[in-house]
Amino acid sequence: MDFEPQKINLEQARSLADQGVLLGEYEISNEDYHEGPGYSNSDLKLINKTPAHLKLKQFKITEALAVGAATHALIEGGLVFAEKFHQSEWKTRNSQKFRDEAAEMREIGKTLVTPNEGNKAHAAYSAIKSNHRIFRILSGGVKERAIYWVDERTGILCKVKLDTRYQSAIIELKTCEDAGPIKFRGQVYNYEYFQQGGFYRMGCIAAAKLGINVSPNLVPYRRRMKFKIIAIEKGVNLPAMYDVGERTLKAGEGSAHKALRRLRECLDTNKWPGYPQIWQPLDMDEWAFKKLTPEIIEGSPDEVPDISNPWSED
Repeated sequence: MDFEPQKINLEQARSLADQGVLLGEYEISNEDYHEGPGYSNSDLKLINKTPAHLKLKQFKITEALAVGAATHALIEGGLVFAEKFHQSEWKTRNSQKFRDEAAEMREIGKTLVTPNEGNKAHAAYSAIKSNHRIFRILSGGVKERAIYWVDERTGILCKVKLDTRYQSAIIELKTCEDAGPIKFRGQVYNYEYFQQGGFYRMGCIAAAKLGINVSPNLVPYRRRMKFKIIAIEKGVNLPAMYDVGERTLKAGEGSAHKALRRLRECLDTNKWPGYPQIWQPLDMDEWAFKKLTPEIIEGSPDEVPDISNPWSED
């Protein structure tokens, strides 16, 4: 039987981090996790753009985050969903009434979702439940665990929050426009899922090496951790299952280490540069030129005809 991690809130997470003991597995809400100490894969994705993107970030619950967490709660059971979530009557997160209600819900440990988010979560849950294999894996796994560790190379406090851990696999739920392998393969790069997989595995391995405040079931797996994705195609809610390859995960670990080194430099120098402030050459991609006719690509003729009197016979 898996162990029960300590439940912490934002204030407790900060206190543990100040003491240098925020290490291992914890149960913490999405809001407190993202606003709390430690650097996540989302932070590394920002610094991959520029350090300024990370410095200027403002956390907010996105629809994807809310739907994903609500779907996991539904998988755990209706009582768990009712304990962790509340569906608002207000349709948009940007409305003041929604924000006020969200603050009230957070005080009692609940996350507020819009009607649309709630409907999407229930649709995803129905798709998962109709697939007995997927439902067995997700319902039998450990869900929404946060893992904290200190990166050995940079000394940076890192964190991940796993959708599901099932035996030796980290399993992530993703929604997409096309869950087929040809299109989804591109999303693994475009949305940096490869880095997410590598970074999440780094966290599990670090926690297993730590061996304290961590599930004993995690320790034996160490380097055998896999990263798998269940992609649910929007509209039809059809799921596809993908086992991310070792070569891709290695590249993800390398990308995460590069981002952490850049973050270490920024923390040490307190310099967070944005885009280069110099004129950079810019041309369209080749695919764009291929969409244009040769006449358009060649541009205007060198000699411009006199069209001041278009009716002249000369």
